[in-house]
Amino acid sequence: MMVFCFMLSAERINAQVVIGSLDVPQEFSILELINENDKGLRLPQIETTAQRDAIFTNAPGFQSNPLAQGLQIFNMETNCVETWNGSKWISPCKTFPTDSSGNYLLSGKTCFDVKRIQLPECPVLSARTDDFANTKSYTYTFSNLASFTNLEFDVIDGDNLIVIRSINITNKTFTLTFRNDINAYATGKNKGNAYKFTIIAKFKNASGQDRQITLDAFVHDCGCSSPVS
Repeated sequence: MMVFCFMLSAERINAQVVIGSLDVPQEFSILELINENDKGLRLPQIETTAQRDAIFTNAPGFQSNPLAQGLQIFNMETNCVETWNGSKWISPCKTFPTDSSGNYLLSGKTCFDVKRIQLPECPVLSARTDDFANTKSYTYTFSNLASFTNLEFDVIDGDNLIVIRSINITNKTFTLTFRNDINAYATGKNKGNAYKFTIIAKFKNASGQDRQITLDAFVHDCGCSSPVS
């Protein structure tokens, strides 16, 4: 019996696990947590940023270990989930001061018409363009008149308009792909209650300071000939 137990403990087990359901796990996942929408995954809670950074000394070799990439904690000082990306901690909650130098710019389409119905306050339907008729993907570009480093892109999409985000740091571009049913989804949205999303570019400026710039964009069932209210 002892030999059998030793053999079991020494054997490497590769398995996919589903907790909370008898469903078969997806082929791309190693662990799935299923619940009745009233429970969640609790990450390790670390009280301060200084305590988080103590991992560098408590676990020698952490910063150079590629297996550490993807490690997640909840930082109670910043009230946000943070992930180690192999060189630094990154966080979806992190915001930088807005750059006001004029040396950095985000550009791309900011007004989208789904062209579904005629609303009283909008241009006539026949004069409008369906901005999603030929493509669901649009690209935004970061341009600069001064040097920069550590460029990152993000998008605030509270209305669930975006399904795919593609970043090309070399070309300084951020491509967003909208949901397939975007036209039906935004039907009847006028300029007063348009769906809104915000593109964010975060970077270090020429002085090495953390900065960000943003670009607001709107999706509605109305022409783009006049500004969104």
